[in-house]
Amino acid sequence: MKFAEDYRKQLIADEKFGSERAVRGLLTNLKKFKADIRFSDITSNFLMEFEKYLNKLGIHQSVETYVSRLWVIFNKGREHYNDEDRGILRISNYPFKKYQVN
Repeated sequence: MKFAEDYRKQLIADEKFGSERAVRGLLTNLKKFKADIRFSDITSNFLMEFEKYLNKLGIHQSVETYVSRLWVIFNKGREHYNDEDRGILRISNYPFKKYQVN
């Protein structure tokens, strides 16, 4: 997910090292879960399966952190790629309405 990598690099440039560390952990685990992810792949079912995957790895405490970081990246992607004033919705799905961390 190139957008997420660019976001991580921006966090470094902005000297937000704690946030960058959390995003780096998220991206490492996302890549192990699914190698190539697009915004359209991120559905409420995807989030539930990712949570199960993290729990299987024993990463229980980081699940909420990872999902909240993914939520931030997803929202930033929507802001970047969508132009609601002009009716351009490249990222039309919004899985975070239905999904809640268990």
